[in-house]
Amino acid sequence: MYEVPEEDRLVSLRLSRQIGFFGIVSVIWKVLAREASTADVTPFSGTVTFQQGQREAFIELYILDDDLPEPIEVK
Repeated sequence: MYEVPEEDRLVSLRLSRQIGFFGIVSVIWKVLAREASTADVTPFSGTVTFQQGQREAFIELYILDDDLPEPIEVK
């Protein structure tokens, strides 16, 4: 789980390919809606493709600002 202020606007998640560096590998991912919804972040799902020999890749999630108070944001 990641928590970031909406002002940061971008979360970059690193994926590592630990073994098997031959061939192309695709990873399908999806945000689990616990505290976030499609109104909070985009994209909400996608595919990351590792090329042969590629050891890491990134998922970039853009945080969408809103005026709704949420428990995690209240201080």
